[in-house]
Amino acid sequence: MKKLLPLLMLLSLMSAQTYETYGDPRDLSFPGGYIGLSVNYGTNKTIGFQASVAMIIPYSEPGTFPFIFPGIVLGRRYSFVKKNSYNYRDVQLLFLTPRAFWAGAGYGVVSINGEKKKRMKYFGGFLLGGYTKEYILNPERESFFNGFHLGLGLPLIGNSFYP
Repeated sequence: MKKLLPLLMLLSLMSAQTYETYGDPRDLSFPGGYIGLSVNYGTNKTIGFQASVAMIIPYSEPGTFPFIFPGIVLGRRYSFVKKNSYNYRDVQLLFLTPRAFWAGAGYGVVSINGEKKKRMKYFGGFLLGGYTKEYILNPERESFFNGFHLGLGLPLIGNSFYP
């Protein structure tokens, strides 16, 4: 898991670099996307770090909002109360509007003490900040996370996603 994240980031950067980066972005063969790094602070005294990689779905005229980004997320969360941490990974779908509002949902797996459980999340925000609500689906007891999100998306310029 620790080696997978840097590898994914490196592969994404390398693949973005193999495309022409000058001239009209609409002439590029890569559709565009982003690499995101973020911190989540929960209302139940937890902190999490996550990295995401996403590529835009070109569904209309290039550069037309809203943008739709399917992506992969890897993260780690630590509880100051329970003094333990866990890893998670999921797939997500993010929508970005012309006024920099964003929202989305994700579904994945969390690994707590070697036990894997399903996980769902909903999120939304504006520019760098937002709110996220996550559920760990557990037959004995459903647990959740409410928290604030602070993140930075590094754009990967392409034929559908450009300034």
